[in-house]
Amino acid sequence: MAVDDREPHQERPDELPRRVPGVNGRTPGQIRRGYLPIPGTPSPAAIQSPPETAQRPRLPEPLSAESMATARPSPTALASSAAKLLSGTAAAAAPPVPAARPTSPPGRVPPQLATLPGIVPPATVSPSGTPPPPVVAQPADTSAAQPAQPGTKQRTTPKARPARRWRLAGFLIVVAVVTVVVVITLGIRHSPAVTAGPGKPGAAQGTTPGGQQISAEAAVRARAVTWVAGQVGRDIIIACDSVICSDLAQHGFPAGNLNVLQPTAPDPYGSELVIATADVRSQFGSKLAAVYAPEVIASFGTGAGKIEVRVIAPRGPAAFQSALRADLLNRKSSGAQLLRNRRIQAPAAARAQLAAGRVDERLLTIIAFMAAGQPLDIVDFGGIAPGASPSVPLRFADLAVANPAAQLARPAYQRALIALAHSEVPPYVPLSVGTVRLADGRTVLRIEFAAPSPAGLPS
Repeated sequence: MAVDDREPHQERPDELPRRVPGVNGRTPGQIRRGYLPIPGTPSPAAIQSPPETAQRPRLPEPLSAESMATARPSPTALASSAAKLLSGTAAAAAPPVPAARPTSPPGRVPPQLATLPGIVPPATVSPSGTPPPPVVAQPADTSAAQPAQPGTKQRTTPKARPARRWRLAGFLIVVAVVTVVVVITLGIRHSPAVTAGPGKPGAAQGTTPGGQQISAEAAVRARAVTWVAGQVGRDIIIACDSVICSDLAQHGFPAGNLNVLQPTAPDPYGSELVIATADVRSQFGSKLAAVYAPEVIASFGTGAGKIEVRVIAPRGPAAFQSALRADLLNRKSSGAQLLRNRRIQAPAAARAQLAAGRVDERLLTIIAFMAAGQPLDIVDFGGIAPGASPSVPLRFADLAVANPAAQLARPAYQRALIALAHSEVPPYVPLSVGTVRLADGRTVLRIEFAAPSPAGLPS
């Protein structure tokens, strides 16, 4: 233990009171632990050095017990330590900055610096008397404690900005992807056609030769089915392929009168009409027109996709042609009788058709019957389907809905004609009776019979 050999009353100017080792019953090896060194506090060696050497940076050296006992901080060091401490206190009020963790046990604050908050001793001594290596503390960040200069912007570094930027970038990427998908979907949906080769997936029908052919065949088949369903009598048995028969059944034609032709069928006999599609013509060959069904009553389309509605000759083509010639003679005779009837009026075109035997025998019969009850004014005859043979008779007649010779008002006269038309018995029952408007604007009463026109009826 060092002995103070100075004079009792001798005082040194400009020095702080010196702590004598061993005061309060403690030796240098018994210094209390529990404090950390203050950042920026000079080491004892720097305190004992002259002012000119204290200004040069030196590496910290291990402290002994005697140097700790004799070390005294200078007034300049104390003032510097207090300024740094105040700066650190002001920095603590700013946003927290991660500080270095202590690597040594804390020490005890000297009584001289107890009034300054946060001051810790420069070093500590272990209980065994061996001082540990000094701890070099990181200097405190005093940038937050510097006052902002007038006219300058205080620069801050937000911590959450990178994360926010990443979240914002991800959100924008998702929005862009969704927008692109929607635009592509709408473009594909509203695009006129997909440019793909024939037979390739994605090629729209109607944009390639194959697609155009399929669309044309479907259109022809629809026209043929519509005509048959609306013009052919429901008591007629029709032979057809599976596609046409299915379409006819969907249009309301009785399924019991549809004869589906099997690929092994030798002929279409047993039916009254045959719908000759490309498959049916291929199945029966040239015999279809020459032997089985020589007369065409309607035809739709052209080329390989053409569909014909043919009348079957049950007793062969020769007997069929003989029956047609006999029926033509009967129609001419009946037409001549109507031309001599004074209760029937007709224009020149209609009179020529009557004389030529072009009118269906059923229609001639019902006109003669109705003329016995009311005077008639024939406007025209019609009913030939496109592509029909010249021998096919006309199946409907248009009658005027007003006739001065009837001495009836128009509504009463029209009701009288309709009642007479519906009073007939088969095979003279019309397919339909009703008013229609012609192209010239006139309203007429149309009486129409179903196809095909039967041959051999009594005149």
